[in-house]
Amino acid sequence: MYTISLAEVDKSNTEVGTKAAYLGDLIKSGFQVPQGFIITSEAFRKFLQNNKLDDKIQNILSSLNVENYHELKQSSTELENLILSSKIPQEIMISINKYYEELSFGQKLNINEQALDMIKAGRDKTFVSVRPSLLTDKSTSGQLKSYLNVYGSENLLEAVKRVWSSIYSPQGLFYRAIQNIPEDINIVVQKMINSEKSGVIFTTHPITNEDKFLIEATWGLNQALTSGIVTPDSYLIDKTTGNIEKRISKKTLQIRKDQIGKTVRERVPDQLANAPVLDEKEISKLIEIAKSVEAYYGPQIIEWCQERGRIFLLQIKPLVPTIQNEEQQENGKLLYSGYPTSSGFAKGRVKIVRSFEDMESKEGEILVLKNVPPDITPFTNKIKAIISEEGSICSLLVLRELGIPCLLIPNATTVLQDRQEIVLNAFKGTLSAVESDTVTEVSNDQKELAELPGSDSGEIITATEIKVNISHEQTITSEVDGVGLLKIELAENPFHLSKENPEELIRRLEESIGRVAKVFYPKPVWYRSFDIKTNELADDDTETEQNPLFGWHGIRRSLDDPETFKCELQALKNLFEKGVNNISLLLPFVSTVDEFRRAKAFVDFPLKVGIVIEVPSVALDIESFCKEAAFVSIGINNLAQFTLGVDKGNPNVSKLYSEKHPTVLKLLKNIIDVCKSYNIEVSICEGFNVPDLVELLVEYGIDSISTEPENISKVKTIVARTERRLLLGKLRK
Repeated sequence: MYTISLAEVDKSNTEVGTKAAYLGDLIKSGFQVPQGFIITSEAFRKFLQNNKLDDKIQNILSSLNVENYHELKQSSTELENLILSSKIPQEIMISINKYYEELSFGQKLNINEQALDMIKAGRDKTFVSVRPSLLTDKSTSGQLKSYLNVYGSENLLEAVKRVWSSIYSPQGLFYRAIQNIPEDINIVVQKMINSEKSGVIFTTHPITNEDKFLIEATWGLNQALTSGIVTPDSYLIDKTTGNIEKRISKKTLQIRKDQIGKTVRERVPDQLANAPVLDEKEISKLIEIAKSVEAYYGPQIIEWCQERGRIFLLQIKPLVPTIQNEEQQENGKLLYSGYPTSSGFAKGRVKIVRSFEDMESKEGEILVLKNVPPDITPFTNKIKAIISEEGSICSLLVLRELGIPCLLIPNATTVLQDRQEIVLNAFKGTLSAVESDTVTEVSNDQKELAELPGSDSGEIITATEIKVNISHEQTITSEVDGVGLLKIELAENPFHLSKENPEELIRRLEESIGRVAKVFYPKPVWYRSFDIKTNELADDDTETEQNPLFGWHGIRRSLDDPETFKCELQALKNLFEKGVNNISLLLPFVSTVDEFRRAKAFVDFPLKVGIVIEVPSVALDIESFCKEAAFVSIGINNLAQFTLGVDKGNPNVSKLYSEKHPTVLKLLKNIIDVCKSYNIEVSICEGFNVPDLVELLVEYGIDSISTEPENISKVKTIVARTERRLLLGKLRK
């Protein structure tokens, strides 16, 4: 059986997964639950069998070490591509479409087929949510993908494949492995509730184990809460006295369905941001529901949403009591009080995380972040604890399952410092200083650098400039010569924002770019204009592209969609007028000189403009670009892929990918030689997992190498050794 109605199952049907089984049971018990159906794990097994994927998947998984993130990510990409590139068998498609039509048009219309077709023609199909249901009671929030506001049969089938593929995402693979969760995956498809308010109820306090209801609530769809992008209101209700303790937060973001049916992330209106989400009447309704659920099922975590005053239950799962530990004692001065979201006790050094690349940590570090992304899971084997500026108990349930303490402290990334030694008590919600002296650790890379001539205290000056790739302001512990690649990432779709509120986009860009430029001033900062592929924006209104890598992004979209590009340039111009003039502009995915000239024509102030070389046509015609561009940066990953005709994310051909292929090296040497003859600075901004490629680049005479923050010391070591070897070779001759 490939599909089954939610109303036909109950909690005894464990084979459909915990989420689906309990939703069916809630329906039978009379609770308000959105109508829906289940795509069973049998459908997934049939899909794998028909596409002959079982052996391929097992071959990849058999040698996978999930605790090695780079290996995990590579295997994940191969596995997800296997799923997404395969076809759903016809009989499964027919079964899914049948249930989807019944959900849209009603399954008990006592009319003939012709009349039913007429009704279907005059009515739209329904929007649905598509969510995974695994064989576990543990929280899987954020570990697998869910899709909201899915409309139409074609989009539904695509969402099903994407949910299937997400069991092989890095966090999906890691979490299932350490929690011993089977690969069987069911999918719950339900009518979408366009909720104005949503949240979670804990029928027992999840941190203190007090016999009180705790309600977390926010505006819009529940995904804003579960994904951790908002700190919700919380309401603590004493079951005996009915007394309510309220904690009203500033809720800056919400997720909702827009007028054309897209799921969008947007700012909460000012009048609602600081207003309570729930009134007394709504709290009373939720308490009554929680009492009934607890009476049926025992202590539970209840996800709910509200549309036009009606409350719907979206999921329930057992609430396991917190293990209390009162033996640990702080031994230093109290620094801050916070809101505990995952109980526990930890002592360690602070590591400020400002980008995903910072996530990998040393044993015993306490990570400090703005918010905790769901894909942090593969890094939790080394993390001692987490401090977050935003989030909720609901969004951090996975940390609770893994026993990682967590505190919410506003402005934590500002008030705390890297390597600061602290004691975190996520039972009491306190953060204290460590009274003992701090011991400074020296990395192997720093020791190696200290041994090189011309170095004081482990720092060395290289003839080849070492720059950094970053996405925003962050602490750089090693000395660098500037920013070789600055990518600004916004919470909202910049292409939409440039049309709806260009002043806001300019303000955000000016603020984000300016912060970085001021930190590095007067060193150069190369800002790369938006290079967002159509598959990277969930709310993009462009048509889905078969191969986004070769598609409408980079300079192509900037020229076709100039409103956004003009906002970027205006932000840079504003900074120049304020004296922040160490910024240059990098144009990505250029393929012709004409494109470059057309883009430069938009610039009306003294801004240096360069290109990212990713396409062989530019590499072969580099002399023409040297006559036009102020500098160039080589994007080696794309250049190698396009030159060799290899998608390195495709497991069938990824073995053919090589940044050191003779043809690629020939192009690299030609680019560097021609640029040097024209006195044009040439840099490279990626591809440093191959140490001897760095050596070759130095030998070719590259002017600068820009790398990720964690690779700076390693790259600098290789560059210094190579330069010393070349110098000694010349002296000996």
